[in-house]
Amino acid sequence: MAQTECHNCGYPWAVQGGNCPNCGASNGCFITTAVCNSLGKSDNCEELELLRQFRDQFILTMPNGKSEIDYYYLISPDIVSKIMDQQDSDDLFKQIHLEYIAPAIQLIKEDKKHDAYLLYKHMVSTLTSKYSGV
Repeated sequence: MAQTECHNCGYPWAVQGGNCPNCGASNGCFITTAVCNSLGKSDNCEELELLRQFRDQFILTMPNGKSEIDYYYLISPDIVSKIMDQQDSDDLFKQIHLEYIAPAIQLIKEDKKHDAYLLYKHMVSTLTSKYSGV
């Protein structure tokens, strides 16, 4: 089990989804988790593990990284909920995986982290425009 810190308060805890035992912040990757669940993948699948590591070791080190992650945690549950309300939600999740998540994972593996960051940020922006009222 991967050990990490809460993005909100820095409390050390093992990532298994759920909320930080210290401050209650969620430590999940909401959109990717929903996509992976739809594809029948586990909570410790390669996509989720790599993106959690990417979040903690790359995005959080950026000047606005924490605020961007906080924004993601604010809007992504609503995005996932709206997608799940669609009759074709499994198809939508597959499309998100093919268009954004799989390419971001490949970029991370190629050590093109900034490109992966821009792609993931584009995904969040696109999905926010389409599905969120925030």
